[in-house]
Amino acid sequence: MWEPEQAPAPVAKAQAEDDFDILPPIDDAELASEAPSATPSAAPLFTTAAPARAPTPAVVVDAGIEEMTCPSCNTRQAKRTLCRSCGIDMPRFLAGQQQAERDARAERAAAANQRRVLPVRRTERRPERERVRAPVHKTDQALLFGVDFKGRFSRSGYLVSSLLSVCVMSLAVVATVHVGFAAFVIGLIVMLVQGVRATILRLHDTGQSGYMALLLLVPGLGSLFSLALVFWPGDVVANRYGEAPEPAPLPLQLALFIVTVVVVAFAFTQAENSSYLSTGNTTTWSAPSDR
Repeated sequence: MWEPEQAPAPVAKAQAEDDFDILPPIDDAELASEAPSATPSAAPLFTTAAPARAPTPAVVVDAGIEEMTCPSCNTRQAKRTLCRSCGIDMPRFLAGQQQAERDARAERAAAANQRRVLPVRRTERRPERERVRAPVHKTDQALLFGVDFKGRFSRSGYLVSSLLSVCVMSLAVVATVHVGFAAFVIGLIVMLVQGVRATILRLHDTGQSGYMALLLLVPGLGSLFSLALVFWPGDVVANRYGEAPEPAPLPLQLALFIVTVVVVAFAFTQAENSSYLSTGNTTTWSAPSDR
């Protein structure tokens, strides 16, 4: 009897499937990476390499080296005597600068002390450009009694010269009593000349022109003008009329004042005791008779 052929057992199929399951699954990305490139790029024949950088030198700073700056060219360098840039002797250059600064400070201090010590005799009233209007010619001090009209009189010199004129006139009055009217005329001329001279020199001391002495001719104003010159301060420095005059010594002023008072008193006494001025006789004079 024929029996139908049976189908093979599924063992072999299952075994084959098991054989395929041994390999791990392959991803699509891995297949794409393993696939050869269709058009491989050609390698360049020449390659331009980037320029190599120069090596930067290492700066070694020794903290133990003392540095200094040249006082002439301001170059920073290690401490040494001669500058590497300009070649000067740096210690000597610094010493010279310090010595010059010390000398300048000493001069300024000495000038300031001198200004504080020296007294100012007269107050400066006029600007510098007005006081010095012409070249100054150094001359000697003007004489207290003379005939020249050059130079300057201080206030004390003007006072002493005026007292001398009064003394001369008083002596002329005394001489007139014994000699005659000519002595009076001579004394009057001397007093007028010396008075005008003292006024002009006093005006020079204030920087004014001597022509202002014409104010003496104005009645009343002339006396006030002469009195004002005694108190009018002059220039403390040289002007176009000469150097600043020296003040008259105080003992000389006091002695001359006393002498002037004595001479004037004696002249008035002689004039009162004589009959010359009362009678108006200008030719002869007779002593008063004892009766």
